[in-house]
Amino acid sequence: MEESNKFRGLLVAIEGIDGSGKTTLAKNLVNRLQDKGYKVHYTFEPTHSIIGKLLRELPDNYRSPLIETLLYAADRVHHYLSEIKAKIDKGYIVIVDRYIHSSIAYQGALGAPLQWIIEVNKHVPKPDLAFYIDVPVEVAIQRLEASRKKKTFYEKKELLRKVRRIYLKLVDKGELILLNGLEKPEEITRKAYDKILSFLRSRAK
Repeated sequence: MEESNKFRGLLVAIEGIDGSGKTTLAKNLVNRLQDKGYKVHYTFEPTHSIIGKLLRELPDNYRSPLIETLLYAADRVHHYLSEIKAKIDKGYIVIVDRYIHSSIAYQGALGAPLQWIIEVNKHVPKPDLAFYIDVPVEVAIQRLEASRKKKTFYEKKELLRKVRRIYLKLVDKGELILLNGLEKPEEITRKAYDKILSFLRSRAK
């Protein structure tokens, strides 16, 4: 068993369009890290807070990339201050399913200025590590259609293509670690897990 208390807490974000396999990866990482003796906490955005509930139930006439950006940022600040920070302070590895880069990609694709999105999210820390699972939009939509009946607001091919392009630009900038979502879930998990361990070891030196 590896000792988790040798390390400060860690914030790991998992990003990708719906249908990419990000939730599967997040939960696989939780299980694998726990099996190795690490203290791990899984969470997600939007949260179940009042703000997160508002985001899920937002009427179409309120849908604006600017309004959404501000609401997601507010939900994120509350999320960090009420949940994430306390876990990190106690030495947990926090795995968050969507974080800052989701706002940049989605609200950016909808038309909000990217620099402004970054600015309104500056009140929460960037993740220590952020993974992006990349899959073609057509594959993601096929997976979604096979798993559920009701489409979400964001489930439009042209929009998701824009989202994917922004995500890939963030990969090019070194902000996200690219993972191939067409690989088997076990292989994706192994690669992400190895990156996390490598990061922890380098930080401990």
